[in-house]
Amino acid sequence: MYRISPARPVVIFLLLLATVAVFVFGMQPPGHCVQSEGDGMADVVFVFDNSGSMRKNDPQFQTPKTVLAFLEQLPETVRVGMVLFDQRARLLQPLGDLTDPVARQGLAESLEKVDYRGKFTDSAAGIERAAYELKTKGRAHTRKSIIFLTDGIVDTGNRQKDSERTRWLKTDLAADCRASGIRILGIAFTENADFPLIQTMATRTEGTYFRAAQAEDIAGVLDRLQAFLLPPSPAPLPVAMAEPVPAPTPAAETPEKADDAGVSPPVVPDVATMPNASRSFWKFYLPLLLIIFVLMGMVAVLVFKLFSLPAWLGGRKGETPSMMGVRTPPPQWELQDLGPDSIAVYRFDKARVTVGRDGKNDLLLATATVSNLHATIEYRDGAFYLEDQRSTNGTRLNDHQVPANTPLRLKSGDRINFANLTFQFIRLDQIISGDTVLLDITALGAQAEEPSDLHTGMVESEKPFLDCLVRHLERIRLLGEKYHRFVETCFSGAMCTAIAIQARENMQQLHIDPEHTCSSLIKGNVFYVICTLPVPADDASRWFGDQHGGFTQFIFKWIKSDGYDVTACDLFCVVTFGGDGHPWVSMTVVPTHDEPDPVEIMSVNFLSDEEKVELGMEFDDHGRVL
Repeated sequence: MYRISPARPVVIFLLLLATVAVFVFGMQPPGHCVQSEGDGMADVVFVFDNSGSMRKNDPQFQTPKTVLAFLEQLPETVRVGMVLFDQRARLLQPLGDLTDPVARQGLAESLEKVDYRGKFTDSAAGIERAAYELKTKGRAHTRKSIIFLTDGIVDTGNRQKDSERTRWLKTDLAADCRASGIRILGIAFTENADFPLIQTMATRTEGTYFRAAQAEDIAGVLDRLQAFLLPPSPAPLPVAMAEPVPAPTPAAETPEKADDAGVSPPVVPDVATMPNASRSFWKFYLPLLLIIFVLMGMVAVLVFKLFSLPAWLGGRKGETPSMMGVRTPPPQWELQDLGPDSIAVYRFDKARVTVGRDGKNDLLLATATVSNLHATIEYRDGAFYLEDQRSTNGTRLNDHQVPANTPLRLKSGDRINFANLTFQFIRLDQIISGDTVLLDITALGAQAEEPSDLHTGMVESEKPFLDCLVRHLERIRLLGEKYHRFVETCFSGAMCTAIAIQARENMQQLHIDPEHTCSSLIKGNVFYVICTLPVPADDASRWFGDQHGGFTQFIFKWIKSDGYDVTACDLFCVVTFGGDGHPWVSMTVVPTHDEPDPVEIMSVNFLSDEEKVELGMEFDDHGRVL
């Protein structure tokens, strides 16, 4: 329960006072107007798809002409570059000022080179070349954007390379663009475009994307994009005019100055005018200060009304303050696409998100099986609720049909089906069962791939284990800052590779000795137990019960063993692999020494119902942890 500490009203008052001080003393004195550096400045690189399929969508080459007309509308503070890509990427025009006739001519000539004769579509190369141009030649304190025009998917002629390039675009390249302050603004032609890819790149770089059903729609889309290219212009601060300083009389002029026609004599401030400037200063600030102090008093009264009075001001001890009517912002949450060939992650911080096929929805699912407005996810009273909006093909929650217009409470880790599309709901703040995070398994899809540099020097049989582990660690990173530090510290690239090799060896050993399921590694103060189970993930809980009396007993036996005790390690980490068609992995982390804010993770799939009850977990009608 929330309880006001005795010092909280004082802290609130001091914060208010500090805010007022920053506001007042951060303002420019009368007679000055502030304009931030880089106002109205933008660096933009167009990335143009030149593949042969574009000719079908733009047979009259309207798009290059429309882009050229759009460039004429941009202000002179914008610099523009041009990248053309098909089977390779080419920088046709470096970033240049629109005020430079040579640069404008170069842009026009670049657009004339668009011929739609490319054989393939290497989107990744185009985006990378544009990002490099913005990082190396973009101006500091300037809004940087990539306008990405394409009608298809990544197609290099090599399916495995396509998968690697797509994943690189969504992960490393998108993260690099965001870190460099580069936003990707996508324009997708036709229904054949890779909308999840374009949407993911735009979302992860804080950009946006649009659809253009035909070439004639490009002009309208570019007009809408212009608002995203330029930073908003800050309104100038009020200007207080100081009283005019009287000019010197003609008698005071020297003959030399009087004879110098057309040149005004320098004005020397008179000391006698200084009191007037001081009065002007207070005329501006005094009413403002009075208004601020009145507002402070109103806010203080509101705060004390909301939280009631603590004991030291006469309130009742132990009284829980009422928070009714106070709307708290929702925590960050995301939907992870569990499709076999997708790793898309859609993150939100809105209280209500709509899902459907219509372009106005917050989550756009461009497939015929999804209704225009299929479902909503809404945050209220500290929880998220899923509601089906009378969709044609229905919504399912953990394989249970969701009745239409009946909100069902969501739990982090729930699986949601919008028609035939499967997602996993994740609350990034979700900590349950005390300070222990309950995390389910991560399964590897049939065509999921990781960037190739992770697999250098590995045999093919070890690669799926590493892919699974890396994906699971990415989920742990998203739980919060301390979990991100935990992954960085305890799971370096070398350690992940060692664990994958050990898992592969354990799996091979299972065919010889079914009892040999676990082995250990030690690195620093962490004790790793690598387990490979001879059963599918759904049977893991029963297997731990039959072999060890339960998963919690399995952990307890390891921690109390002499082998663990002599290592004096601080952290016990169980990494469990399995495979029932495709590999999966789960992780349990138990701190065995006192720490102020430890990382604790439990593999919830391995717990029996009895163990969940012993851990104090409650369940709803669907058997989910509350």
